[in-house]
Amino acid sequence: MYPTTNSPLTKLLKAPEVAVILNCSKAFVYKLIKQRKLPSVQIGYSIRVKPEDLNQFIRENTIDYQV
Repeated sequence: MYPTTNSPLTKLLKAPEVAVILNCSKAFVYKLIKQRKLPSVQIGYSIRVKPEDLNQFIRENTIDYQV
């Protein structure tokens, strides 16, 4: 998972950065944001994701396969 701090000055992530972390396309990241499955921050025309929100998204969507 992406490292975070408790500081409000944590670097906000751009969609391409989120896409690299999730190993998916930018379009898919924007789709997750539009569907409100991945929380985001809008600054003017820019969309950013807080690292802690990305970590939460990953935790909530992790599947524990039991064999």
